[in-house]
Amino acid sequence: MSKELKTHPVKGFFYSITSALSVTVVYIISKLIQNTLSTELFLFWWFGLASVWGSFFIIKMKIFKKYVEIIKKHIGFLSYFAIAESFGTFLFFYLIKKLNPSVVSFLGSITPLLVVIVGYFILNERFNLIEGIGAVIAIIGVAIITYTTPEVKPFYLLILFIMLLIFAFNTVLVRKKSTEIPSLLITILRVYFLFTVYALFILIKGGFQFPAKKEMINLLIGSFAGPILGMFLLFKALSYMKAGTVSIIRSIQPFLVAIGTYFILKLPLSSKQLIGGTIVVIGINIILFGANITKNNFLNRPIKN
Repeated sequence: MSKELKTHPVKGFFYSITSALSVTVVYIISKLIQNTLSTELFLFWWFGLASVWGSFFIIKMKIFKKYVEIIKKHIGFLSYFAIAESFGTFLFFYLIKKLNPSVVSFLGSITPLLVVIVGYFILNERFNLIEGIGAVIAIIGVAIITYTTPEVKPFYLLILFIMLLIFAFNTVLVRKKSTEIPSLLITILRVYFLFTVYALFILIKGGFQFPAKKEMINLLIGSFAGPILGMFLLFKALSYMKAGTVSIIRSIQPFLVAIGTYFILKLPLSSKQLIGGTIVVIGINIILFGANITKNNFLNRPIKN
């Protein structure tokens, strides 16, 4: 693995950038679809179609039998992960529906800060001075965005914090299990479970309907770009670069989302919001830089697939 990290930095950079682009598509398309579909119905179709894409990967790679054995061995962890991800994912798309996707993306970029905090308690990783400085800067940026965005009410901030904490905690756990459970398996199981949850929800609540033609096209594109392609590219990037380096490259994502929401959704950010978002990204990159220069830091570890 270390040899790959030294030999293929260009591949790591390519996969990191394309992963950021894929996830950017999720922000834009999910906002468009939820303008006409309820969040739960959107999630049903989103992860239903993503399940089809995931099944294609499993059949194409001929890994079904191997994955069944791994699932049996780690059923407890995978069950927890799927349930937690279901809740966190619903909160994510709910925030996309209610707020400007650019704001959600910039605020969501503080995930590495929470990962470092969670890693401190679970893996006994230590903060260094550079990470502390980055954390303060990132928090200042969050405060600026919150202050300059009237629609970001305390309720939405609470939802955001819960969502990010769930994802940060799961990130730490997944990386602890990365040598035992293939990342692709975790990605696909997450998709299957989310589809099952929202299928049951629609069955109980009622209100099932087929998307319109334009909605279906967007669903097909988005369900592949985010739940499958984006995560697959991310894990590929992590197999060629350290996690901290990948995160630094992918920190361009909020700016890509801002560009997309401006030109496609016609939802521009104010100059103050953009300044606040930029400060958040700078702070997070300082944290990641501090993690990269710290030997054995959690964010500095490569991942095995």
